[in-house]
Amino acid sequence: MEPAIRLEGGTPGVPRKRKLYTYFISGGDGRVKIGKAVDVARRLKTLQTGSSRVLKLLHVIDGDVERGLHAKFSQWRIQGEWFEACEELLAFVEKLRA
Repeated sequence: MEPAIRLEGGTPGVPRKRKLYTYFISGGDGRVKIGKAVDVARRLKTLQTGSSRVLKLLHVIDGDVERGLHAKFSQWRIQGEWFEACEELLAFVEKLRA
């Protein structure tokens, strides 16, 4: 029997969960993406590859609160994780940044 591998602060044999961040990215076209990622910089780079517009990272929240934010701004959902860059959403992001 092999010895259990213990990750720092973890339980033997149980892999440590990767930390998630929730992000707001401006599409540069009146849209904002609310998503989550382990590596936000890499996610932005991936999204940028598929976009003809320059994307801008507006803010990052420590933790996974994506589902709650999608519900909060659901009336402005365009498609999937993309939302209208409405006054309410932009004011919310500004408040987080303050």
